[in-house]
Amino acid sequence: MCTISTSPIDFSDCMDVAIAFFYGVLIIIFGFIGYYQADSKASLIAGASVGTLELIGTYLFFNNRANIWIVLIASGLMCFIMIPRFLASGSVFPSGLMSLLSVGVLLRFLYLGTLYY
Repeated sequence: MCTISTSPIDFSDCMDVAIAFFYGVLIIIFGFIGYYQADSKASLIAGASVGTLELIGTYLFFNNRANIWIVLIASGLMCFIMIPRFLASGSVFPSGLMSLLSVGVLLRFLYLGTLYY
């Protein structure tokens, strides 16, 4: 766990939590961008709900590494949504960027899952 103590801090744990946190915030921000650019209520609802799920998963993962599955579900859901959208549109922003980030977070946390289980 990333805590301040007299023993050395394992910064890799802190980095994983920071990655998941900023990824969740980006999901929410891109949901708002999709709403304002295309007047897409679906982007707003999906961005807010999946981003919130990612942030909740990050908090729970920070407190207990066994809760990694929530982060995996949220990032897997974003892969499921954004990769087909990117392949259909060919647009780099936001679908290409979110596809790349989603795959990266999913692979990182799948790797972490092999370490904790």
